[in-house]
Amino acid sequence: MDKAGEVAIEIMAMSKEYRRVLDRSLPKLCEDLDVDPIIPSLIAEELFTDNDREELEAEHVRSKKVVKFVSILKRRSQRAFEVFVNCLKENEGSKHLAHHMEEVYRGITNQQPVSNQIHMQETH
Repeated sequence: MDKAGEVAIEIMAMSKEYRRVLDRSLPKLCEDLDVDPIIPSLIAEELFTDNDREELEAEHVRSKKVVKFVSILKRRSQRAFEVFVNCLKENEGSKHLAHHMEEVYRGITNQQPVSNQIHMQETH
């Protein structure tokens, strides 16, 4: 991170498919996602900044907070999306959202779910 609090630009920008998954999942995410428990993990991985956290904390309407969160996330890397999905899977209250996003991904790409790809990437 540079001194202005910006996240360093990563080589691999988020793929069009991952951005489409986020767009198509937005209604479900607005219904059920609590972003507050996810933000610390994204900050710890240097994928979100303290400024991002403050911007999200300033929004008190859940659906608006989720829209803002997704907007920030879409400007990040492939890895940011993957960490987000893993965070959903680790939180008992949001596992269904990870499953939903994997189904959307499968529908878009006719490929295996995101979690399988993440698992394969972690083992290599």
